[in-house]
Amino acid sequence: MRESVRQSSTTSTVLPAKPTRGGYGSPSSTNQDAVLGGALWKTLGAVKSGQARPVSDETWFLGLGVMAANAVLSDLKGFVAPGS
Repeated sequence: MRESVRQSSTTSTVLPAKPTRGGYGSPSSTNQDAVLGGALWKTLGAVKSGQARPVSDETWFLGLGVMAANAVLSDLKGFVAPGS
């Protein structure tokens, strides 16, 4: 399973969203549930503080170019300022 942990001054963590066509497969085939339920995952500061967010595999891990970058920025804006 591929996941990304990003930490900054705001201590945020990015989780892979439930994959769709073109992603890395179903959560059961990628052991996503085992990772997200594991002891190590639970020690991450962003996970402890409820700041971990699901994201799209297609955008965050497979996306290339300006359109993908804009989609990532749109996701981030939604995390920081929901509803705007």
